[in-house]
Amino acid sequence: ERELYVKVLPKKLDEEVEKLRNDFEAFKKKVEAGEIKPGDAFSFNNVYFETNRWDIKGVNLTELNNMANILYKKPTMKIALAGHADVRVTEAWNETLAQKRAETVKSYLVMKGISADRITIESFGERVIADPSSYAPNRRVEFRVLSK
Repeated sequence: ERELYVKVLPKKLDEEVEKLRNDFEAFKKKVEAGEIKPGDAFSFNNVYFETNRWDIKGVNLTELNNMANILYKKPTMKIALAGHADVRVTEAWNETLAQKRAETVKSYLVMKGISADRITIESFGERVIADPSSYAPNRRVEFRVLSK
């Protein structure tokens, strides 16, 4: 049975936003220090999508530009982009929606000059919930380092 969401308390939302901000910052520091390793997984700070949408409009491009810069500076690094969705529509559509979100992020990185063969796509649909008390944090794309 699909999980129902409850209203997010403002403090909980602030804590979640801060955790995600720290996650991508930790990734950037690990890259700079040469400590990144295959299998490391991170969240973007602000790569969230509108309900039932996969277009890049409305997505904060700062983190995607940061990722493009990192990939440009690390030409052997490969990543997997993982698309996610909330639970408001069917599981089948959420799988497709999550796939399209990851593909959109990949297209953006390719447009920024990153070779498409360095980016793999994964779709988790609604199977991996980031925050069971809110919809928005679940409409996201995360990434995992495949090779450094």
